[in-house]
Amino acid sequence: MTQPLISIIIPVYNTAPLLDRCLQSVCAQTYSHIEIIVVDDGSTDQSPALCDAYAQRDARVRVIHQPNGGASAARSAGLRAAKGEYILYVDSDDYMETSACESFAKVTEDSPDLVAGNYYYHDLDGSEHLAEKDFFADGEVVSPKDYIIRCMQKRYIECMAWMYMYRRAFLLENSLFYRKGWLYEDQDLMFRMLTSAKSITVIRAPIYHYVRREGSIVTQHSSWKSIHDSIGVLVHNKEIAEKTEDPELRKYIYHNIITSYLGVWEWKDLYGWNCLGMNVWSAVFHVKGKKTKVTILCRDLKYAFRTLRGRSFRVGREFAETVAADYQKKALCVYPAADAHVLHVTDRLQKQGYAVTLVTCPETPSDQKAQRSAGQYVREMREKGVRIEKAPLQKSGGSFLSGIRSAGILRRHLSNGYEIVLCGSEELRRMAYRSGKVYAEKGLTEMDVL
Repeated sequence: MTQPLISIIIPVYNTAPLLDRCLQSVCAQTYSHIEIIVVDDGSTDQSPALCDAYAQRDARVRVIHQPNGGASAARSAGLRAAKGEYILYVDSDDYMETSACESFAKVTEDSPDLVAGNYYYHDLDGSEHLAEKDFFADGEVVSPKDYIIRCMQKRYIECMAWMYMYRRAFLLENSLFYRKGWLYEDQDLMFRMLTSAKSITVIRAPIYHYVRREGSIVTQHSSWKSIHDSIGVLVHNKEIAEKTEDPELRKYIYHNIITSYLGVWEWKDLYGWNCLGMNVWSAVFHVKGKKTKVTILCRDLKYAFRTLRGRSFRVGREFAETVAADYQKKALCVYPAADAHVLHVTDRLQKQGYAVTLVTCPETPSDQKAQRSAGQYVREMREKGVRIEKAPLQKSGGSFLSGIRSAGILRRHLSNGYEIVLCGSEELRRMAYRSGKVYAEKGLTEMDVL
């Protein structure tokens, strides 16, 4: 049996209290043909000194010190420095089974692109659980399609970087580096890996101890970056699904997108099917199993009750528009009449990820031809997802401006989380400025704070 060199890459950032346990488990591997690459990602605690101390004691340990760039940048730096035939990633707050590399090395004779292992899960309360892998035989070689479908049929795709061993040439040939600066970077990369691999070998032996702790990335529930990157991962997976030619595999990738999104809903307290510009609803039609469908129905109902409480509006288009816009960045446009310029402005905002509301009055133009034209623009914008709000006009010839003022429209929308206000007249801009922090349109492309 061949003994391939295995490169173990450990990104480190301010984990000094836990780092010694991790490095001890790696250096104590029963399989000796390894190199250990520790990437200190700009740590400000005692981690750099501890890394250097291990390098002095063990010739297999190499330390790279670099400015902070996140786990993605650290893993990529380690991959570029690695010399091994196979790559393992280890998080510095976790630790390995001492037999991990030996278990992996036993199944490398046929040079699999990926080897999937098993692991122990340590919860916040200290309890330990062994992950189930009984839907694969020990040492079984499967195609990527078979691996994805069987995982999805039993549970879900496990995307943790540390659960797999990777053939280095496979990673480099397919440019499978982590996106710099992203949270959940392993989830982002895993489907690219799975759909690029030729074969995957599965072992059931536990190789890793995943320790959940407060303050780690996975416990950051509601930070804006955490939400943004969670949805961004699903956007990338949706792009992969759209390019997948195999119809059965494509359905399962869409199914994974939905089950992942349901998890994001619960974990980060999000609701609705349109988040940060990604409309997830199209993937709902590919979900499999009554349990998932019931979950979708229950959460839709839960959202409906939550949304309707204290509000009164017609159920139908208005409800759908409210759901779609509730958890996006919001922009408000206030223009007396809809025209080509307003259509251009709303298009630009939507491309930047904003849920757009237009307050306008199609009846403002004096001649009928202009009224018909404004109505056409309103219909076109509504079809593109712009929420249209009709401006209230004062009786006895009241102007558009007086209706906006009397209804307190700017103040109401600003208090509901709208980040941008574009106004079509100088007087409206002055009103907006008095209402709070707003933005005003400057030309066609530039928006400056008033």
